[in-house]
Amino acid sequence: MNKYQEALDKLKENYENVFKASIIERDNEFYEDMDALQELVEKATPKKVIYSDYEEVDDDIYVANTAKCPTCGNEFEFGYWNDTYNHHCVCGQVIDWSKEDE
Repeated sequence: MNKYQEALDKLKENYENVFKASIIERDNEFYEDMDALQELVEKATPKKVIYSDYEEVDDDIYVANTAKCPTCGNEFEFGYWNDTYNHHCVCGQVIDWSKEDE
């Protein structure tokens, strides 16, 4: 769990504790804000891309040249993006470029 998720979980827990200890009505806007923050936490958590197109470079040796964002599904050229960016420019998802066995 990353520090953003921990902070968000503590904030939710503290809010629930205050709510239980008082006569304050639940604030739906608060929960909408929490959902928006959860979305940001998930985008800040690196996710591996989904390799979607492979090119044969030698007999039975294939190299990925197209990948999909794990969050929005947008396709992009693998070689250019992994050398240049650590996030997807369309949706902002942080990308984990490590190999699958790492």
